[in-house]
Amino acid sequence: MFRYRRLLSALTFAAILIGVPSAPALAGSSAQVTGAHCPSGTVCDSTLGLALTVPAGWIQLPRGKFLPHTLAFGTRPTGLSYHLRLIIAPLAVTSPGNDTHAARLVAGKLIQANRVPNAKQTAVTYAGSRGVLVRGLPGDPGPAADIYLARNGNVYQIIAPGASLAPDQRRALASLRFIPRSGNFLPPTGGGR
Repeated sequence: MFRYRRLLSALTFAAILIGVPSAPALAGSSAQVTGAHCPSGTVCDSTLGLALTVPAGWIQLPRGKFLPHTLAFGTRPTGLSYHLRLIIAPLAVTSPGNDTHAARLVAGKLIQANRVPNAKQTAVTYAGSRGVLVRGLPGDPGPAADIYLARNGNVYQIIAPGASLAPDQRRALASLRFIPRSGNFLPPTGGGR
């Protein structure tokens, strides 16, 4: 699956470098909010504490195809694969405090672990949280923007495939908002669901 190796590598390196359990080593499933709390056309995930308005033509991809607690979106499949547009995953839990610093720290550790000193970093703000957009991290089959945002000590990795952010990806990111969280940000350990 597109960028699956990138996400696995990022999660593993982050866990090693900042000393938190990585999502690949953990299991669980996201809880989705429905009804009055989540307007039509919006995906709300209370485990991640995120809501996102889904752009026209996008679908939420099956959760079983990705790591636990991951939201993935694409367009309808052509042939056997989806055209991925956005992946949002929990990456790390840090000490609460300066979320901007936490996002930069995690991004810097991943750049260092991947040995990509020339990766380009750009400051971004989504859902009222400042973070960093990184280009140049290894991954296949092509380029992507890796965005690291932190909120209340929880660090999110958002992968937007493509050489640059497309208008539909920009709309989705602009609609991103934080909602009340419940449960474990990272999936629980132990291999069970």
